[in-house]
Amino acid sequence: MRTNPQLVEQISAIRESVQELTHETRDARTFMDSMRVDVFQDRVFAFTPKGKVIDLPTGATPLDFAYYLHTEVGHACRGARVNGRWTNLDYPLHTGDQVEIILGRKGGPSRDWLNEDLGFVTTTRARQKIRQWFRRQGREENIARGQETVDRILKRLSLSMSTSEIAELFKRRFNTAEEFLAALGMGDISSDAVVNRLDQYIRERDGVEETVLEEEVVPRAPEIETTGIHILGTGGVLTHLAQCCNPLPGEEIIGYITRGRGVTIHRRDCANVLSMPQDDQDRLIEVTWGEEQHTFGVQITVTAYDRSGLIHDISGILADRQINMSSLSTGKRDRYNILPVYMTLEVPDLKTLTRVMAKIEQIPNVIEARRTV
Repeated sequence: MRTNPQLVEQISAIRESVQELTHETRDARTFMDSMRVDVFQDRVFAFTPKGKVIDLPTGATPLDFAYYLHTEVGHACRGARVNGRWTNLDYPLHTGDQVEIILGRKGGPSRDWLNEDLGFVTTTRARQKIRQWFRRQGREENIARGQETVDRILKRLSLSMSTSEIAELFKRRFNTAEEFLAALGMGDISSDAVVNRLDQYIRERDGVEETVLEEEVVPRAPEIETTGIHILGTGGVLTHLAQCCNPLPGEEIIGYITRGRGVTIHRRDCANVLSMPQDDQDRLIEVTWGEEQHTFGVQITVTAYDRSGLIHDISGILADRQINMSSLSTGKRDRYNILPVYMTLEVPDLKTLTRVMAKIEQIPNVIEARRTV
């Protein structure tokens, strides 16, 4: 009886996936979920430039394709061309696509590849290979990588917190800041999880402060919500967000009673608030974020090597996530062809801002995206 070479190859791939999942996954439910994702769902058949067929789950990306070719190809992947055109690494492949993987000479996987919200890899196989790479790195190197991630998060969001303060938020899982950093560095905890916990912590802290204030001041006028902000102890007051610090929901805020313009809302760590003369500090008032959904304007700066289509690519990412851009301008290119792009985005919270900036940083030629304060 003649055998079908393609069927044999598929069965071999399934067997390999099962062996990897059995080795990596201890929980039975997680094992079955991974099997459904990697083995039993609809398949996509893509081709190498030499015509080899690679069988992948639906939704697989060029990065998944690279890891299916070979683990080291995945680790060294720095870009991809699909059907002869440069394509982002999170592009969903389709049956019939020809994929060429572009390799780098140095470096390894990026921790962002493990961030499910960024969509770089969709298969358990690729994700496990990436985690294994980070686990093999030395502890000191992982700690250093973790610290780099923390620094990048704080810089990107313009937050003033120490590493030990952030590690304290994860004390149930890690006994020391070094353990936290090592886990972050090896990919056991994602940068998105850190941002989510920061957002939760700031909201909880604001709630505690509001309770304390209500106990101290009696009687109190009803709280009035204007533009999504609670003014504690006052009624019917106009509010507007300070342009010097552009506070976002999830950040600790304070109000300043102006002369004739209502209450200006600042971040508590705003330089103008911290340097305020003693006489003006009497005009500060406690405020908190309301529960109603609003969007807020926040300024960001994207630094990139200038090229044709750069602004179009940035706009595409914003459009995909239904984020409005209310202003856009560019600075002057320097002698290295580096161009600053200034824009104001309308976002609902810190989490959304972090995700969209991380996505912008994956655009070819982009050096960094950061919040402007």
